[in-house]
Amino acid sequence: MQILIISPWSNDWDIERVVGGPKIAVLIKGFAESGIKVHLLIPAQNGFKSSNVPNLFIHPIPILSFPQLKLVAPIMRVIAYLSLNLSFILYGLKLAKQYNFNLIYGLSSFLGLATYWLGKRLSKPTILKLLGIITLYPFKKYSPLHWLIYFDEIIAYKLPVDKLIVVDDGTQGDKAAAYFNVPQNRFVFEPHIVDKRLALVSNYPDKLKAKLGFKTDDYIILFNARLGPLKRLSTTLKAMKLVLEVEPRAKLLIVGDGPTRNKDEKLAKKLGIYEDIKFAGSIKYIDMWQYYRIADVFLSTNTYSNLCLPTVEAMISGVPVVTLDIRDTHKLIKTGITGLLIGTCHSVSLHQEIAGAICLLLRDASLRNKIIDNSRKYILSNVPDWTDGIEFELKLIKSVIK
Repeated sequence: MQILIISPWSNDWDIERVVGGPKIAVLIKGFAESGIKVHLLIPAQNGFKSSNVPNLFIHPIPILSFPQLKLVAPIMRVIAYLSLNLSFILYGLKLAKQYNFNLIYGLSSFLGLATYWLGKRLSKPTILKLLGIITLYPFKKYSPLHWLIYFDEIIAYKLPVDKLIVVDDGTQGDKAAAYFNVPQNRFVFEPHIVDKRLALVSNYPDKLKAKLGFKTDDYIILFNARLGPLKRLSTTLKAMKLVLEVEPRAKLLIVGDGPTRNKDEKLAKKLGIYEDIKFAGSIKYIDMWQYYRIADVFLSTNTYSNLCLPTVEAMISGVPVVTLDIRDTHKLIKTGITGLLIGTCHSVSLHQEIAGAICLLLRDASLRNKIIDNSRKYILSNVPDWTDGIEFELKLIKSVIK
């Protein structure tokens, strides 16, 4: 069996080198190790040209980049979308002359059109997977601008692919499917998967704490996310200033990089707390367990959902979570039981609520231990392991290829 996977990401497929989440790397490696010949079509960036994983073949292609112009951002997204899909269609058809693909598997709503047209042109079944959505932002009524900004997700839901997989990351992809009338036999609402070996890690990486410049008795608040506007690090920094007024041993460890990092660092300096913060940058995923092990509190302030993989990983690693009550976050985080849920992203006192929750966990060891124990048990019982997720998708692939 041979499948063509098309992905707009070029730095997220190799489990050994990946920075950020392993969502794609684990999946692709699992397919290849099961005996499927996987052809991965990705943008030619970061020098990825080949793989040591058996049955995995990398096909990098040149992609045009477009300037980020704020005044015409929605129009530029449309142009970028059309250009990207056209490139993947042309190169996909070229590859199809050399290999007999049994399935076209698209990753991201931004490649929905290419996934569908490649499947139609080659008369092959198609699967399109979305790692989460933004479409159902809680406006009471959608505006034309909203539809324009998120057109790629709307198109993805409307395209008649054989299977549309949406990861249940709390962004309510199932409600979007109902809203756009996606037939039930085509829609798959897939739970997050997590590496359950994290629950078995017992050693404490004391050298890491010293390497990062922290003292042994410092309290570490961990923030792990791509640094962009939707992650709301600025709110976290304002909250941290209040935390430090109560607990001077508290330190904020920020893992991740992104477009707002310079702005966030300037804000930290302006608030006078820069010396109590460590911007660690992007970390290889295989090293991330060490950062969970030195953390005392995990903080997630995403605008659209906080059921992201780092939250799940923190819970199974024994780190109590403080997060926002956004969309379906409450399905995983129960206040006082599996974490602390606070406010919404629209609350004017949000940073005060965050600071209060962090300080409560730092002061109350009994509550902290209760949350740690409940969280780990819940994830072990209710969230699939990596191997379970791969097996589920392999069965799904076989059901589509007839």
